[in-house]
Amino acid sequence: MQIRMTTRYPGPSCKWEVFIANCSTVLNPTFFGISSSLETNVIEIGFEKPIYEKYPVLMCFAPMVYESRWQQLIFATEMYHHFGVDLQVQYVNSAMKQIMEILKIYKAKKWIEIEEFSYFDFEKEIVEEIGFHPMKEILSRNQHLGYTDCFLKYRESAEFIIIGDIDEILFPKFRNTYYTEFGIRSFLHPNAAFFMYGRRYAKIDAPNEFGNFSLSNSIESMKIAKAVFLGKSVLRTDRVETPWIHFAGLISKGVKVNVDVDDNIIYHFQITDSKVRAAKDLHTFIGSEKPENLLPFNPIPKEEIQSMNETFNLSFANLKNFKSNFVHADIIFEYFSKHGNWEDSSCITPLVAQFPENITNFECIVARRNFSTKYLNNNTAFYVPKSNFEWEENKEKCEIFKK
Repeated sequence: MQIRMTTRYPGPSCKWEVFIANCSTVLNPTFFGISSSLETNVIEIGFEKPIYEKYPVLMCFAPMVYESRWQQLIFATEMYHHFGVDLQVQYVNSAMKQIMEILKIYKAKKWIEIEEFSYFDFEKEIVEEIGFHPMKEILSRNQHLGYTDCFLKYRESAEFIIIGDIDEILFPKFRNTYYTEFGIRSFLHPNAAFFMYGRRYAKIDAPNEFGNFSLSNSIESMKIAKAVFLGKSVLRTDRVETPWIHFAGLISKGVKVNVDVDDNIIYHFQITDSKVRAAKDLHTFIGSEKPENLLPFNPIPKEEIQSMNETFNLSFANLKNFKSNFVHADIIFEYFSKHGNWEDSSCITPLVAQFPENITNFECIVARRNFSTKYLNNNTAFYVPKSNFEWEENKEKCEIFKK
């Protein structure tokens, strides 16, 4: 068995990391377990088979945690579907109830898949003994674990996998489809393992109440900033072994290819002026962009916008009206704004941010799963699922860790 860290970019100051294990097995295994040459017992490890149904271009989103950004979720889902993403995979740990209702509508349309993403809730005694909660010592809410799970599950299915968040959108340059865009870039760069696109901040207009939302108005309101900052990647599944937050994690063959920012770029959409940050360089921000400095942007013909809007209205006609609640989103934004240089002495993850105990107008849904501890020997413990995932609803607070 070969064990490696899933990335060449370990989280600075984080005590835990994500690893991948490779080993040979039979063609159609019915049991998988791990043992030691010094022990007689075997720890059974559950396994999943990859998806083989063809989705040439697939989108893997970062796991949702305390998610409430329904405007960006709708905007991104509509844009990625319009330009040819065959399937969008959403990993959900915790979210506003209405976020889940929106996701279920898109799932019924077969635009997306919903994957539960739960955290290990370590025993209080273990946390006290080792002095920290392991899930709070993995970089950026453990999102590269979600990316890796998504990539491994769908790499036999997809040729290209886009890695990103729900507020990030890439508009294809070539013939208005992602498959053509990535195919042409692969032809021009046959040795490419993944394509690195820079990012620019952008803004759309969107109301705080769902009943007032207009997809066409949001599309036609797009404005973009000029400054460029660290981007995200599109992975070739036959060349990459694992993804990471911004780059490929492990590469089997090929190299990184940087897409010129004047050729194409990813836009990081916000709905409030204060969150459109001004980039000083790839890694540093200096306050917010002035609204008057943003440039109008719209790559979609008016007749296509009208058709998209009509389809959206029909799909969501029965969704009850609700108002936004960005308490969690605002706290997470402020957290990353304060820790944006990634040079802190503590692990950078919003799971350590301070959230209110009770929040009104926020019905939360959290993915739960029970785990049991099994010991291979005195030094090796496995946390093995002992139940399926369940969705837990709470009308008063969003609680990821119970212990």
